[in-house]
Amino acid sequence: MDYYLSNSNLPRYKFSAYKKFKKGEKHVTRVCPESVLILASKGRLFFTENGQEKCVNQDEYYIQMAGFHQSALRESELSEYYYIHFDGVFNDDTDGLKLSGKYNLGEVMPLISKIEREQYSHEKSEISLNAIFYQILTVLKKGER
Repeated sequence: MDYYLSNSNLPRYKFSAYKKFKKGEKHVTRVCPESVLILASKGRLFFTENGQEKCVNQDEYYIQMAGFHQSALRESELSEYYYIHFDGVFNDDTDGLKLSGKYNLGEVMPLISKIEREQYSHEKSEISLNAIFYQILTVLKKGER
């Protein structure tokens, strides 16, 4: 069964940050309690999810669902990406967002800059952070067409 991020149960932003892999670095081994949206901007990120190898290339996104075992069999290739931890609901409703796909960095980068400013602002608000997160998800969904 293919899973999609639900369009009818709004996800909830938790936190986000940039990540840059150094030569020889591998994805962390974990079972993450939140889902994670990865927005790759450079290189290739390799990891396994429940034993199945995944690769996220430059200008691709991938959603790691909460509760899955993640690790790495090999090092990533100088990967750079932005990640967003969130709580979300997944189902087989094709109106939702696919778990992976291509995206336009030029459209998403201003939103990443905006969410970065907001999360470190003294006046930050959960509503504002979620609003920007939904804008990012909207850009990804529009890119599916």
